[in-house]
Order: sequence, then structure tokens, then C-alpha cells
Amino acid sequence: PALVRLNRAADYLHWLDVVKERKLRVSFELEGGDTYLVADRLGKAGAVVLLDPQVITYPLTSERLNLPAYFERAGAKVGFTPSARAFDEYRHRVAQVVKAGFPREKAIAAMSSVPAGALGLDDRYGSIQPGRFADLVFFDGDPLEVGSKVNAVMIRGQMKFESEKEAQR
Repeated sequence: PALVRLNRAADYLHWLDVVKERKLRVSFELEGGDTYLVADRLGKAGAVVLLDPQVITYPLTSERLNLPAYFERAGAKVGFTPSARAFDEYRHRVAQVVKAGFPREKAIAAMSSVPAGALGLDDRYGSIQPGRFADLVFFDGDPLEVGSKVNAVMIRGQMKFESEKEAQR
């Protein structure tokens, strides 16, 4: 699988000129900008798009656009990538996208199975099934609630972190 970063809508159009009719296993990481302008083309192609979960405003307006929901409605498979700039806000940003209309079950997949599949790792990661690596994060509440805290972290079936409260149980 290949991961192609698109910074602008024009990048996708240039990509189409280069690859022509070749069938490739490609996912697209969208950097934002005006990439929503090619959502219909990406959706029609059934593309996997990875993007920072965010609700943006259309340029020069105050009209809001739920970017993940927009791509999902166009037919693209949406996955989330946490931005290095806003990693601490990642869960909160996902919650905002859900509150603005992106389906919760698709948001959970967008944080787990979709990115794993985009990287060709979905046979081992991204969902809880027998034979897969048990990399799990446990919260004391809803993971999309701002006040929820991490209670424990399991990597490959081994507990690597437990909060003091969990360790005392």
C-alpha cells in the first residue's frame, strides 16, 4: 500500500494525470487547505482519506464544514491522523466532529481500523479480534468526553501503564 499526501485539491488532479488508469492500493493523507473541493472525486473512487479531525470554515465565510462528514457523505472511507501540533487535543477534536454530525461508530473506526488498513496493517492492528495484537487504551469514562482519563495501556497483551487508582484494585 502507498500513502500519498495531498496539500491542495490540485495535487489530486495532478496525481490522476500521472497514474492514469493504473489500479493502485493508495490511501490519501489530506493536509487540509482546499482538498474538500475534490471530495466528490475521492468518494467516487472509494478512496481512503486520512485527515486531521476538524470542523473548518469555508474560506472567506463563517459557514462551518465538518470535513470528515463531508468526505464520508461523498463516499470516501475516512480515517483520522492526530496532528503533531494538536496531539493533546486529538480526542477532543474527534468529539467535536462527532458532535457536528460525523457518526460515532465511524469516528471510532477512523481512529483505529481505517488507519491500520491504510498502512496495510489491518491483519494485526485496528480492531479487537483473536490473533491480533492487543494494543489497547482503557479510559475511566467515554473516550470522547473531555474529562475522561487514561486508566491503563496494554501493548501486545502486556500492561505497560496503570494509573494508581487502577493498580490499587
